[in-house]
Amino acid sequence: MCGERLPINSQGKVLGSGQDGSGGEKGFIYSRGTYTEIIPPGWQNASIDEINSKGIVVGKGYDVLGELKGFIYSGGDYTEIIPPGW
Repeated sequence: MCGERLPINSQGKVLGSGQDGSGGEKGFIYSRGTYTEIIPPGWQNASIDEINSKGIVVGKGYDVLGELKGFIYSGGDYTEIIPPGW
């Protein structure tokens, strides 16, 4: 991440992604001294791409079957994004 700009929204929430101690990739939100881990339940890994002014996050990752999917994270809830038939 050296030299890379991290996404930040107008509320000062900063996004990041990295590997945990077991080698799995996860995203996080850092806000006012607190980290919130971002990975949809049951997924192997996830990275986050953007956050808007309302704190809604979009990202992507692999579920337990190894399928690449997108997701939206908002208010503690996850919504999977995958077009029909993919």
